[in-house]
Amino acid sequence: AIAFVLYTSIGLLGYCSYLEDTEDVILYNFPEGTLTTVTQRAMAVMFVFTFIVQIYPIHHMADEWYAVLMEEDAEADSFAEKVVLRAS
Repeated sequence: AIAFVLYTSIGLLGYCSYLEDTEDVILYNFPEGTLTTVTQRAMAVMFVFTFIVQIYPIHHMADEWYAVLMEEDAEADSFAEKVVLRAS
């Protein structure tokens, strides 16, 4: 909660400082230069190597849903019922 308040406050203050001049992508607000280029490339590398961590929860849920669908459960009539019964 503290991090959310801190990031939101800084973001709002930054936006209020520049209003219409604020770009959608935060890195576009910085002047062209070596530091900006290095930062953009570092973020690109970070996104490439953290993709697996970001996609894991979705993959895990899909595996669980697939397992539920493959179970022979005579009591559950629908996919939603099978998922709810499995989650509880």
